[in-house]
Amino acid sequence: MVKKLLIQGNEIQVKRIIELFEREGEQLDKLLHPQIPRLYAYFAHENGLYLVQEYIELKKIQTIQIITNMIFMIKKLRNIFKDKILNV
Repeated sequence: MVKKLLIQGNEIQVKRIIELFEREGEQLDKLLHPQIPRLYAYFAHENGLYLVQEYIELKKIQTIQIITNMIFMIKKLRNIFKDKILNV
């Protein structure tokens, strides 16, 4: 998937936007998490900034969200039962 950000502003603003974009690209490049699309490339071209990221199908995203929610609920229930058992 390609995301494009159009650059607008004066010279100082454009320079700052590019600096922030490059910093974000560096940070995204370091992230490895199943819920964050992998970054393949980031670059500036003409009046745009581009991120090239992994495309994740909606079904995959929904499955990840369901699993994440289930893990969260299991941990929450475990803590509730743990507190109940210890407080009895």
